[in-house]
Amino acid sequence: MPDDDQEAWRPDSPVELADRTLRCKRHGLEVCTVCKVDYTFMRDVIVVPDEEYEYTDDEDGEGDEAEEVASDEEYIEDGLAPVIFGPDGERTVGQYVGIVSVPPTSHIPREDMPIENSIRPTASTIPPRPPITAPTRRFTPPNATDTPQILFVPQSAFTHGPRYVRRTNYQDVLVYASGACPDGEEMRAGCAFVFHPSRPQANVRFPLERAGPDGVVRAQTRVRAEIRAAIAALHYRSWEGEGFARVIIATHSEDLVLGITERLEKWEQGEWKDDEGESVVDRDMWEILRDEVKGWEAKGVQSMFWLLSKEMSNVADAYARQVAALGLEPAEKFAHIIGVQYE
Repeated sequence: MPDDDQEAWRPDSPVELADRTLRCKRHGLEVCTVCKVDYTFMRDVIVVPDEEYEYTDDEDGEGDEAEEVASDEEYIEDGLAPVIFGPDGERTVGQYVGIVSVPPTSHIPREDMPIENSIRPTASTIPPRPPITAPTRRFTPPNATDTPQILFVPQSAFTHGPRYVRRTNYQDVLVYASGACPDGEEMRAGCAFVFHPSRPQANVRFPLERAGPDGVVRAQTRVRAEIRAAIAALHYRSWEGEGFARVIIATHSEDLVLGITERLEKWEQGEWKDDEGESVVDRDMWEILRDEVKGWEAKGVQSMFWLLSKEMSNVADAYARQVAALGLEPAEKFAHIIGVQYE
């Protein structure tokens, strides 16, 4: 299109399809770079009445109540079967639908990562979730031998770009978080988290700030970097807007997992003293993480923490070690990192 025609140019009227989504009239595209239109916003406002859903009864005629929920080991790839989801997003037996016949065995981000396209219930409006009043912050896999690669698969949907999504529940997303601090005269800690399987540059790594939000400079340590990475991972995206009800932080840090799931309440009740009567180290970071977790719970999103065994890979470890090894100049004071540049 000539430059001098652009100001007078207007897109054609869109065409509405049977599923109520819109396409450009000229090319039939939902996102058209030629017509300069993006009609994907309609997917956020379409509401499909309940009567348009198809429900199946079991052989005993007991309906949905008798449906068996699939375990992660029982998921079945069947691109032709109709998809039925439970009330909390779980897939039923035989209802796993995807395009990836052999899911990747490694979650290390790479541009050629096979990404599955999620097929969900037709309604795209995400209903508001009630606040979580009885939180469960520790993630326990169904089996002790379950790895992130067994439970989660790179997947995208119309509400989000590629993420590590639970094979049997599209409302669960996995984010790897890690912190590193090599020994040395001038210790520089690095933080990292990985949420995007197919855009390595979208994943975040950064030096641990010198000071917390109160401006007080504190020692650079591995544990502090791990807490900071978890804070950044939870704050970075609008997880509820992407359709997730649970954000699982995968980490090798026992201090992080036990701190947020078990010790935090004791510290608060004990005026922030540990079992030895000493002041809790990194209280400022723990309070920020607590507020981040509670903020999500108020929105009906559960933050959960998965303590990975040493044998399990945490793809964020290499990112954190890389930042720490580079010795980059850190920011002077804590500031939230918000991600809007990547899908």
